[in-house]
Amino acid sequence: VSQSRYDKILKSVGKLLSNQVRLENIACRFGGEEFALILRGATPQQACVVADRIRVLIEKESVVSKSRAVQFTVSLGVATFNGKNFATAEEFLIRADELLYVAKQKGRNRFVAEAA
Repeated sequence: VSQSRYDKILKSVGKLLSNQVRLENIACRFGGEEFALILRGATPQQACVVADRIRVLIEKESVVSKSRAVQFTVSLGVATFNGKNFATAEEFLIRADELLYVAKQKGRNRFVAEAA
């Protein structure tokens, strides 16, 4: 993937995520091609609904690069913080990242959430 195409995809995903969260929530770029969504007060079921909605929207998205439409997909890891299941924010993010990699291993273009 060329750098300009990569940048267009990242910008497109960032914009889409920002448009999908309420003002009290946070959408941010977390790493090279990783983003994080913090959905305050969301239940595990609500977080899964949001994750799948975002997955479907991104699957339908495309960017134009060198006069060609390029489509892309995402994999998502959904972790839920209930106030006592993680000692630190870092542990919480590590768990979400682990779930992201499970989604990628299962074939991408999907989300994986913690078992209830």
